[in-house]
Amino acid sequence: MEIKKSISDIKYAGFGRRLLAFLVDGAILNVFTSVFTNSWKTQANMLEQLSKINSMAEFEKLQTITSNNNYSNLLPILISLIYFTVFVVHYDGATIGMRLLAIKLLPDDKSNNKISYLTAIVRNLSSYLSAMVFGLGYFAMIRNKQKQTWHDKIAKTVVVQTDRKPKRAIALIIGGFFLLFIITMSSIGILFSINLYKNEKTKIENKEANQESFSDFSNDMSEEVATKYQLSQDYFTQMKATQDEPTKIRKINNQNISILWEALELDPDNSILWFQLSSAYTWVNDKGNLEDGLDAIKKANEFDPDNAILLYQLGEYYIRLEQYDQAILELKKSLRLDDEYGYTHLSIANAYQQLGVNNNAIEHYQQALKYFENKNQDGDFDMVILTAQKGLAAVNK
Repeated sequence: MEIKKSISDIKYAGFGRRLLAFLVDGAILNVFTSVFTNSWKTQANMLEQLSKINSMAEFEKLQTITSNNNYSNLLPILISLIYFTVFVVHYDGATIGMRLLAIKLLPDDKSNNKISYLTAIVRNLSSYLSAMVFGLGYFAMIRNKQKQTWHDKIAKTVVVQTDRKPKRAIALIIGGFFLLFIITMSSIGILFSINLYKNEKTKIENKEANQESFSDFSNDMSEEVATKYQLSQDYFTQMKATQDEPTKIRKINNQNISILWEALELDPDNSILWFQLSSAYTWVNDKGNLEDGLDAIKKANEFDPDNAILLYQLGEYYIRLEQYDQAILELKKSLRLDDEYGYTHLSIANAYQQLGVNNNAIEHYQQALKYFENKNQDGDFDMVILTAQKGLAAVNK
Protein backbone atom coordinates (compact mmCIF):
# COMPACT_ATOMS: atom_id res chain seq x y z
CA MET A 1 0.00 0.00 0.00
CA GLU A 2 1.38 3.38 -1.02
CA ILE A 3 1.85 5.88 1.84
CA LYS A 4 0.59 9.41 1.21
CA LYS A 5 3.24 12.11 1.22
CA SER A 6 3.03 15.54 2.67
CA ILE A 7 3.02 18.47 0.23
CA SER A 8 6.68 19.19 0.99
CA ASP A 9 7.69 15.60 0.14
CA ILE A 10 6.03 15.57 -3.29
CA LYS A 11 8.37 15.19 -6.27
CA TYR A 12 6.97 16.26 -9.59
CA ALA A 13 7.62 13.99 -12.57
CA GLY A 14 10.14 15.40 -15.05
CA PHE A 15 10.04 15.62 -18.80
CA GLY A 16 12.03 12.41 -19.44
CA ARG A 17 9.83 10.15 -17.33
CA ARG A 18 6.63 11.59 -18.71
CA LEU A 19 7.84 11.33 -22.31
CA LEU A 20 8.78 7.67 -21.88
CA ALA A 21 5.42 6.94 -20.22
CA PHE A 22 3.69 8.72 -23.10
CA LEU A 23 5.57 6.54 -25.65
CA VAL A 24 4.59 3.35 -23.80
CA ASP A 25 0.93 4.40 -23.72
CA GLY A 26 1.19 5.40 -27.38
CA ALA A 27 2.48 1.95 -28.30
CA ILE A 28 -0.32 0.23 -26.37
CA LEU A 29 -2.95 2.48 -27.90
CA ASN A 30 -1.54 1.99 -31.41
CA VAL A 31 -1.72 -1.81 -31.10
CA PHE A 32 -5.17 -1.73 -29.52
CA THR A 33 -6.55 0.73 -32.08
CA SER A 34 -5.05 -1.23 -34.99
CA VAL A 35 -6.63 -4.48 -33.78
CA PHE A 36 -9.97 -2.90 -32.90
CA THR A 37 -10.35 -0.94 -36.14
CA ASN A 38 -8.46 -3.37 -38.41
CA SER A 39 -6.32 -0.39 -39.42
CA TRP A 40 -3.27 -2.56 -40.22
CA LYS A 41 -4.97 -3.44 -43.48
CA THR A 42 -6.03 0.19 -43.97
CA GLN A 43 -2.47 1.42 -43.43
CA ALA A 44 -1.06 -1.24 -45.76
CA ASN A 45 -3.63 -0.31 -48.39
CA MET A 46 -2.79 3.38 -47.91
CA LEU A 47 0.93 2.70 -48.41
CA GLU A 48 0.15 0.68 -51.53
CA GLN A 49 -1.96 3.54 -52.93
CA LEU A 50 0.72 6.10 -52.04
CA SER A 51 3.33 4.06 -53.92
CA LYS A 52 1.23 4.38 -57.08
CA ILE A 53 0.75 8.15 -56.83
CA ASN A 54 2.65 10.22 -59.39
CA SER A 55 1.10 13.67 -59.06
CA MET A 56 -0.26 16.16 -56.54
CA ALA A 57 -3.70 15.82 -58.12
CA GLU A 58 -3.76 12.08 -57.33
CA PHE A 59 -2.50 12.73 -53.79
CA GLU A 60 -5.16 15.39 -53.15
CA LYS A 61 -7.81 12.99 -54.43
CA LEU A 62 -6.61 10.28 -52.00
CA GLN A 63 -6.61 12.83 -49.15
CA THR A 64 -10.20 13.77 -49.97
CA ILE A 65 -11.32 10.14 -49.92
CA THR A 66 -9.51 9.55 -46.59
CA SER A 67 -10.81 12.72 -44.93
CA ASN A 68 -14.38 11.81 -45.86
CA ASN A 69 -14.13 8.69 -43.68
CA ASN A 70 -15.16 10.42 -40.43
CA TYR A 71 -15.58 7.12 -38.58
CA SER A 72 -11.96 6.04 -39.05
CA ASN A 73 -10.68 9.51 -38.14
CA LEU A 74 -12.66 9.91 -34.90
CA LEU A 75 -12.45 6.37 -33.53
CA PRO A 76 -8.74 6.53 -32.49
CA ILE A 77 -9.45 9.78 -30.62
CA LEU A 78 -12.40 8.16 -28.83
CA ILE A 79 -10.34 5.08 -27.90
CA SER A 80 -7.56 7.32 -26.55
CA LEU A 81 -10.06 9.32 -24.50
CA ILE A 82 -11.56 6.16 -22.97
CA TYR A 83 -8.10 4.66 -22.25
CA PHE A 84 -6.70 7.68 -20.41
CA THR A 85 -9.96 8.46 -18.60
CA VAL A 86 -10.59 4.93 -17.30
CA PHE A 87 -7.02 4.41 -16.12
CA VAL A 88 -6.48 7.72 -14.31
CA VAL A 89 -9.93 7.55 -12.67
CA HIS A 90 -10.02 3.86 -11.67
CA TYR A 91 -6.35 2.83 -11.39
CA ASP A 92 -4.95 5.31 -8.89
CA GLY A 93 -4.32 8.12 -11.39
CA ALA A 94 -1.95 6.18 -13.64
CA THR A 95 -2.03 4.63 -17.10
CA ILE A 96 0.06 1.54 -17.90
CA GLY A 97 2.94 3.70 -19.10
CA MET A 98 2.76 5.90 -16.00
CA ARG A 99 2.79 2.86 -13.71
CA LEU A 100 5.91 1.51 -15.39
CA LEU A 101 7.65 4.83 -14.77
CA ALA A 102 6.23 5.13 -11.22
CA ILE A 103 4.31 8.36 -11.78
CA LYS A 104 0.68 9.31 -11.29
CA LEU A 105 -1.83 12.12 -11.82
CA LEU A 106 -3.18 14.20 -8.94
CA PRO A 107 -5.35 17.32 -8.56
CA ASP A 108 -2.98 20.29 -8.25
CA ASP A 109 -4.34 21.17 -4.80
CA LYS A 110 -3.17 17.74 -3.52
CA SER A 111 -6.37 17.54 -1.47
CA ASN A 112 -6.93 13.90 -2.46
CA ASN A 113 -5.63 11.23 -4.79
CA LYS A 114 -8.83 10.87 -6.79
CA ILE A 115 -9.19 12.25 -10.32
CA SER A 116 -12.76 12.86 -11.44
CA TYR A 117 -14.19 11.90 -14.83
CA LEU A 118 -14.63 15.56 -15.73
CA THR A 119 -11.01 16.39 -14.88
CA ALA A 120 -9.70 13.39 -16.84
CA ILE A 121 -11.77 14.22 -19.92
CA VAL A 122 -10.88 17.94 -19.84
CA ARG A 123 -7.16 17.12 -19.47
CA ASN A 124 -7.23 14.56 -22.26
CA LEU A 125 -9.02 16.81 -24.72
CA SER A 126 -6.91 19.86 -23.89
CA SER A 127 -3.76 17.79 -24.52
CA TYR A 128 -4.47 18.30 -28.23
CA LEU A 129 -4.09 22.04 -27.61
CA SER A 130 -0.67 21.39 -26.08
CA ALA A 131 0.34 19.38 -29.15
CA MET A 132 -1.05 21.77 -31.77
CA VAL A 133 1.63 24.50 -31.64
CA PHE A 134 4.71 22.33 -32.31
CA GLY A 135 4.24 20.65 -28.92
CA LEU A 136 4.97 23.85 -26.99
CA GLY A 137 2.26 22.98 -24.48
CA TYR A 138 4.26 19.90 -23.42
CA PHE A 139 7.59 21.72 -23.22
CA ALA A 140 5.99 24.28 -20.90
CA MET A 141 6.60 21.82 -18.01
CA ILE A 142 10.37 22.39 -18.27
CA ARG A 143 10.19 25.93 -16.83
CA ASN A 144 7.27 25.33 -14.48
CA LYS A 145 7.87 24.68 -10.76
CA GLN A 146 5.15 22.04 -10.62
CA LYS A 147 6.18 20.78 -14.10
CA GLN A 148 2.71 21.44 -15.48
CA THR A 149 1.90 21.32 -19.17
CA TRP A 150 -0.78 23.52 -20.69
CA HIS A 151 -3.35 20.75 -20.32
CA ASP A 152 -2.28 20.23 -16.70
CA LYS A 153 -2.97 23.90 -16.00
CA ILE A 154 -6.32 23.79 -17.79
CA ALA A 155 -7.42 20.65 -15.89
CA LYS A 156 -5.70 21.77 -12.65
CA THR A 157 -3.61 18.62 -12.32
CA VAL A 158 0.00 17.65 -11.62
CA VAL A 159 2.04 14.52 -12.36
CA VAL A 160 4.09 13.29 -9.42
CA GLN A 161 6.53 10.50 -8.63
CA THR A 162 5.37 7.57 -6.49
CA ASP A 163 7.27 5.31 -4.07
CA ARG A 164 7.27 2.42 -6.54
CA LYS A 165 10.48 1.47 -8.32
CA PRO A 166 10.26 2.48 -12.01
CA LYS A 167 10.68 -0.35 -14.54
CA ARG A 168 12.76 1.66 -16.96
CA ALA A 169 14.15 -1.27 -18.97
CA ILE A 170 10.69 -2.52 -19.96
CA ALA A 171 9.53 1.02 -20.66
CA LEU A 172 12.61 1.74 -22.78
CA ILE A 173 12.06 -1.38 -24.89
CA ILE A 174 8.36 -0.66 -25.51
CA GLY A 175 8.81 3.11 -25.92
CA GLY A 176 11.92 2.66 -28.07
CA PHE A 177 10.15 0.37 -30.52
CA PHE A 178 7.22 2.78 -30.75
CA LEU A 179 9.55 5.75 -31.29
CA LEU A 180 11.32 3.79 -34.02
CA PHE A 181 7.93 3.09 -35.59
CA ILE A 182 7.05 6.82 -35.52
CA ILE A 183 10.42 7.77 -37.03
CA THR A 184 10.04 5.12 -39.75
CA MET A 185 6.54 6.25 -40.70
CA SER A 186 7.63 9.90 -40.67
CA SER A 187 10.62 9.05 -42.87
CA ILE A 188 8.34 7.27 -45.32
CA GLY A 189 6.13 10.38 -45.43
CA ILE A 190 9.13 12.68 -45.97
CA LEU A 191 10.58 10.45 -48.71
CA PHE A 192 7.16 10.28 -50.36
CA SER A 193 6.89 14.08 -50.30
CA ILE A 194 10.38 14.45 -51.78
CA ASN A 195 9.65 11.93 -54.55
CA LEU A 196 6.30 13.58 -55.26
CA TYR A 197 8.01 16.96 -55.49
CA LYS A 198 10.61 15.52 -57.86
CA ASN A 199 7.88 13.93 -59.99
CA GLU A 200 5.98 17.23 -60.16
CA LYS A 201 9.17 19.09 -61.05
CA THR A 202 10.03 16.54 -63.75
CA LYS A 203 6.49 16.77 -65.15
CA ILE A 204 6.72 20.55 -65.32
CA GLU A 205 10.12 20.33 -67.00
CA ASN A 206 8.83 17.74 -69.46
CA LYS A 207 5.74 19.83 -70.13
CA GLU A 208 7.85 22.93 -70.78
CA ALA A 209 10.22 20.91 -72.96
CA ASN A 210 7.30 19.49 -74.93
CA GLN A 211 5.78 22.92 -75.42
CA GLU A 212 9.14 24.34 -76.44
CA SER A 213 9.86 21.50 -78.85
CA PHE A 214 6.44 21.92 -80.49
CA SER A 215 6.65 25.71 -80.70
CA ASP A 216 9.30 25.82 -83.43
CA PHE A 217 10.17 22.41 -84.81
CA SER A 218 12.50 23.65 -87.53
CA ASN A 219 15.21 25.03 -85.19
CA ASP A 220 17.15 21.76 -84.99
CA MET A 221 16.68 20.76 -88.64
CA SER A 222 19.06 21.23 -91.51
CA GLU A 223 18.06 23.92 -93.98
CA GLU A 224 16.88 21.38 -96.57
CA VAL A 225 14.84 19.37 -94.06
CA ALA A 226 13.39 22.56 -92.51
CA THR A 227 12.27 23.71 -95.96
CA LYS A 228 10.46 20.43 -96.62
CA TYR A 229 8.93 20.51 -93.14
CA GLN A 230 7.65 24.05 -93.70
CA LEU A 231 6.19 22.99 -97.03
CA SER A 232 4.32 20.21 -95.21
CA GLN A 233 2.98 22.79 -92.76
CA ASP A 234 1.69 24.80 -95.71
CA TYR A 235 -0.01 21.70 -97.11
CA PHE A 236 -1.82 21.15 -93.80
CA THR A 237 -2.99 24.77 -93.84
CA GLN A 238 -4.35 24.29 -97.36
CA MET A 239 -6.16 21.08 -96.36
CA LYS A 240 -7.84 22.77 -93.42
CA ALA A 241 -9.01 25.53 -95.73
CA THR A 242 -10.65 22.98 -98.11
CA GLN A 243 -12.24 20.59 -95.61
CA ASP A 244 -15.43 20.26 -97.67
CA GLU A 245 -13.55 19.24 -100.82
CA PRO A 246 -12.15 15.73 -100.31
CA THR A 247 -10.79 15.50 -103.87
CA LYS A 248 -8.61 18.58 -103.34
CA ILE A 249 -7.55 17.34 -99.90
CA ARG A 250 -6.51 13.97 -101.35
CA LYS A 251 -4.34 15.65 -103.99
CA ILE A 252 -2.70 18.04 -101.51
CA ASN A 253 -2.16 15.33 -98.92
CA ASN A 254 -0.54 12.97 -101.41
CA GLN A 255 2.03 15.71 -102.03
CA ASN A 256 2.26 16.29 -98.28
CA ILE A 257 3.06 12.65 -97.50
CA SER A 258 5.62 12.49 -100.33
CA ILE A 259 7.47 15.59 -99.11
CA LEU A 260 7.52 14.23 -95.54
CA TRP A 261 9.06 10.96 -96.71
CA GLU A 262 11.70 12.98 -98.57
CA ALA A 263 12.48 14.85 -95.35
CA LEU A 264 12.66 11.59 -93.38
CA GLU A 265 15.16 10.13 -95.84
CA LEU A 266 17.41 13.05 -94.95
CA ASP A 267 16.65 12.99 -91.19
CA PRO A 268 15.23 9.54 -90.23
CA ASP A 269 15.61 10.02 -86.45
CA ASN A 270 13.50 13.18 -86.31
CA SER A 271 10.49 12.56 -84.05
CA ILE A 272 8.74 15.72 -85.27
CA LEU A 273 8.76 14.54 -88.89
CA TRP A 274 7.36 11.16 -87.87
CA PHE A 275 4.68 12.92 -85.83
CA GLN A 276 3.82 15.10 -88.85
CA LEU A 277 3.62 12.04 -91.08
CA SER A 278 1.31 10.25 -88.63
CA SER A 279 -0.99 13.28 -88.70
CA ALA A 280 -0.99 13.28 -92.51
CA TYR A 281 -2.21 9.67 -92.59
CA THR A 282 -5.35 10.70 -90.68
CA TRP A 283 -6.42 12.78 -93.73
CA VAL A 284 -7.77 11.26 -96.92
CA ASN A 285 -4.92 10.11 -99.20
CA ASP A 286 -3.73 7.44 -101.64
CA LYS A 287 -0.35 6.86 -100.00
CA GLY A 288 -1.27 4.86 -96.91
CA ASN A 289 -3.77 4.16 -94.15
CA LEU A 290 -4.20 4.35 -90.38
CA GLU A 291 -1.91 1.36 -89.85
CA ASP A 292 0.86 3.30 -91.60
CA GLY A 293 0.05 6.29 -89.41
CA LEU A 294 0.30 4.08 -86.30
CA ASP A 295 3.75 2.92 -87.39
CA ALA A 296 4.77 6.55 -87.91
CA ILE A 297 3.65 7.72 -84.45
CA LYS A 298 5.34 4.69 -82.87
CA LYS A 299 8.55 5.84 -84.56
CA ALA A 300 8.06 9.34 -83.18
CA ASN A 301 7.67 7.93 -79.65
CA GLU A 302 10.70 5.73 -80.14
CA PHE A 303 12.89 8.79 -80.72
CA ASP A 304 11.17 10.94 -78.05
CA PRO A 305 9.66 8.56 -75.44
CA ASP A 306 8.96 11.19 -72.76
CA ASN A 307 6.87 13.53 -74.87
CA ALA A 308 3.29 13.79 -73.57
CA ILE A 309 1.92 15.06 -76.88
CA LEU A 310 3.41 12.17 -78.87
CA LEU A 311 2.01 9.67 -76.36
CA TYR A 312 -1.38 11.36 -76.63
CA GLN A 313 -1.24 11.06 -80.41
CA LEU A 314 -0.32 7.37 -80.10
CA GLY A 315 -3.31 6.82 -77.82
CA GLU A 316 -5.53 8.61 -80.33
CA TYR A 317 -4.38 6.26 -83.05
CA TYR A 318 -5.28 3.21 -81.00
CA ILE A 319 -8.74 4.71 -80.45
CA ARG A 320 -9.16 5.21 -84.20
CA LEU A 321 -8.24 1.56 -84.67
CA GLU A 322 -10.65 0.56 -81.85
CA GLN A 323 -7.83 -0.86 -79.73
CA TYR A 324 -9.12 0.77 -76.56
CA ASP A 325 -7.12 -1.16 -73.97
CA GLN A 326 -3.84 -0.18 -75.63
CA ALA A 327 -5.10 3.39 -76.07
CA ILE A 328 -5.71 3.70 -72.32
CA LEU A 329 -2.21 2.43 -71.52
CA GLU A 330 -0.57 5.03 -73.77
CA LEU A 331 -2.85 7.86 -72.63
CA LYS A 332 -2.07 7.05 -68.99
CA LYS A 333 1.63 7.45 -69.80
CA SER A 334 0.84 10.85 -71.32
CA LEU A 335 -1.10 11.91 -68.20
CA ARG A 336 1.81 10.94 -65.97
CA LEU A 337 3.90 13.48 -67.86
CA ASP A 338 1.16 16.12 -68.08
CA ASP A 339 -2.05 15.44 -66.15
CA GLU A 340 -3.56 18.82 -67.07
CA TYR A 341 -3.82 18.37 -70.84
CA GLY A 342 -7.56 18.40 -71.56
CA TYR A 343 -7.38 16.57 -74.88
CA THR A 344 -5.72 13.58 -73.23
CA HIS A 345 -8.47 13.44 -70.58
CA LEU A 346 -11.08 13.65 -73.35
CA SER A 347 -9.50 10.81 -75.31
CA ILE A 348 -9.06 8.48 -72.34
CA ALA A 349 -12.65 9.21 -71.27
CA ASN A 350 -13.77 8.13 -74.74
CA ALA A 351 -11.72 4.93 -74.52
CA TYR A 352 -13.13 4.07 -71.09
CA GLN A 353 -16.64 4.78 -72.36
CA GLN A 354 -16.15 2.38 -75.27
CA LEU A 355 -15.05 -0.32 -72.82
CA GLY A 356 -18.02 0.38 -70.50
CA VAL A 357 -15.82 1.54 -67.61
CA ASN A 358 -18.19 4.39 -66.88
CA ASN A 359 -16.83 5.63 -63.53
CA ASN A 360 -13.41 6.27 -65.05
CA ALA A 361 -14.99 7.81 -68.16
CA ILE A 362 -17.00 10.25 -66.01
CA GLU A 363 -13.92 11.26 -64.03
CA HIS A 364 -11.90 12.09 -67.16
CA TYR A 365 -14.78 13.83 -68.94
CA GLN A 366 -15.06 16.07 -65.88
CA GLN A 367 -11.31 16.76 -65.94
CA ALA A 368 -11.51 17.63 -69.64
CA LEU A 369 -14.45 19.99 -69.07
CA LYS A 370 -12.61 21.73 -66.24
CA TYR A 371 -9.56 22.22 -68.47
CA PHE A 372 -11.42 23.59 -71.49
CA GLU A 373 -13.85 25.76 -69.53
CA ASN A 374 -10.91 27.48 -67.81
CA LYS A 375 -9.40 28.27 -71.21
CA ASN A 376 -12.61 29.24 -73.01
CA GLN A 377 -12.68 32.98 -72.36
CA ASP A 378 -12.94 33.70 -76.11
CA GLY A 379 -15.19 30.77 -77.00
CA ASP A 380 -12.41 28.94 -78.86
CA PHE A 381 -13.24 25.66 -77.13
CA ASP A 382 -17.04 25.74 -77.42
CA MET A 383 -17.10 22.75 -79.77
CA VAL A 384 -14.77 20.55 -77.73
CA ILE A 385 -16.68 21.45 -74.55
CA LEU A 386 -19.87 20.35 -76.27
CA THR A 387 -18.19 17.07 -77.25
CA ALA A 388 -17.16 16.46 -73.64
CA GLN A 389 -20.65 17.35 -72.36
CA LYS A 390 -22.28 14.96 -74.81
CA GLY A 391 -19.89 12.20 -73.83
CA LEU A 392 -20.57 12.80 -70.14
CA ALA A 393 -24.33 12.80 -70.72
CA ALA A 394 -24.11 9.53 -72.65
CA VAL A 395 -22.17 7.84 -69.86
CA ASN A 396 -24.58 9.09 -67.19
CA LYS A 397 -27.65 7.63 -68.94
